Amino acid sequence: MNASLALGYPAEYHANPILGPEPMEIPVSSTFYRESKHTNGLIMVPDKKVIHYKINIISEIATKRKTFAGKTYRAILSSEGRYSEVAFKRLKKSCYQEELFEKCLDLLHIGRRQYVTELSSAAKNISYNIQGEDYICKIAGFSTNDKVYGPWVAYEFVSGNSLDVALVMRKKDGLPPLTNRANFEIMYQIAAGMRYLENNSLCHRDLRAANILVYVQHQYSMAIKITDYMLTLSILSKLPENSDLSSLHWRWMDYEALKYRQFGIKTDIWSFGCVIFEILNPGKLPYSLEKIPIENPQGYFSD
Repeated sequence: MNASLALGYPAEYHANPILGPEPMEIPVSSTFYRESKHTNGLIMVPDKKVIHYKINIISEIATKRKTFAGKTYRAILSSEGRYSEVAFKRLKKSCYQEELFEKCLDLLHIGRRQYVTELSSAAKNISYNIQGEDYICKIAGFSTNDKVYGPWVAYEFVSGNSLDVALVMRKKDGLPPLTNRANFEIMYQIAAGMRYLENNSLCHRDLRAANILVYVQHQYSMAIKITDYMLTLSILSKLPENSDLSSLHWRWMDYEALKYRQFGIKTDIWSFGCVIFEILNPGKLPYSLEKIPIENPQGYFSD
């Protein structure tokens, strides 16, 4: 597609790059959109206690970055007469907590929100706010007690590279660096997707460029979807207080997440800042430009 992506909701494509609008004064209230009564939110499967899945593994999806979710496979998932191409993720028991995982699924599924005690009465009674939904990979299926694969979750499959890889490959392919405008568009899409999660009482917990997928790429800009949200469920809570933190995704984690094992939309905001660093410095990791590179956060983030 020979077009450029412009800021807006939903995403709009134009034949040529255009100048953006003048910045608006803050704060600006967003337009509230509601989903139809027939939607399930981010969950693509019906709200049933027992769903029988048939899983056909095609190939393993290799990644250079360490992940706590377990191995990921490209697969065909079928249930209730529906077939979906998915990114099938087996969840490691070391970072999986069934009760917390099910609570997260209740938040993602519109029909179950009224039973979530942590939500306010107002939040239980409203439909999902769909502004930004286009920038989130939906969940095509899940299981907490599969006899063959154990606990797993399947996101809709996005054909393309992760954002960190895509940015580096532009250089290798001889493409010109993205303009500031294009970089802002990528940031906007990520922010819109994250605002969708926030507006619906959700958070990501592991936001980084490796968990952002590029599904449209051309000379002027990229279109993205955020994936792997809600997966960092219990790895921190199981670590002793003085554990070596270098094995974690600490470069994208704020002080509260590292010190007090707390996750929320505020910790996602910190991670978003780290993603901005990755966008503006392709191939570089947060803290990698320090005069003395930081390889282990132990002590650096101490009181």
